[in-house]
Amino acid sequence: QYAVSELANNVKHHARAPGYTTAQYTGSTDLIRVAIADTGIGVLRSFAENGSPHLKPGMPDADTIALALRSKVSSKSHLTSAWGESINAGVGLTLLKEFCELTQGHFFMASGSGVCFQGAGDNSLQPLSLRGSYQGTVCALSFRRGRIHFSARRIALHAQHLRILVAI
Repeated sequence: QYAVSELANNVKHHARAPGYTTAQYTGSTDLIRVAIADTGIGVLRSFAENGSPHLKPGMPDADTIALALRSKVSSKSHLTSAWGESINAGVGLTLLKEFCELTQGHFFMASGSGVCFQGAGDNSLQPLSLRGSYQGTVCALSFRRGRIHFSARRIALHAQHLRILVAI
């Protein structure tokens, strides 16, 4: 439930376009797969248009995606509300990527000409640049249903470390 709402909120707050989602459970592999795509402005343009201090001149799409997956980094994490609080914590994608890792799943994100992928059992994110380009953003993840309870506790501990509250 958290995965779908986090990805849907990202479309709502960053894409400026509708999103499309799908989900599937395969009993033989115990994998839950969730994907969401939009045809919005993409990760790089979101960082640029919001004046993010994290974006460096000439940064390629793949590096910008990897940047968005870092803890406390968002295209809007530097913007504040009228009360002086950040309008975006920048931890949702980080938590989803780590959740996939802890549940022996996969994490995939593509935008523009960039892709970042982390396979099951792989602790490092693989950023790649493509020849073609996709307008918008696609995020797909998978995780093992049987490992959710164990991993949810570890994610909650990590979230507390980041000083956010996650309802599990």
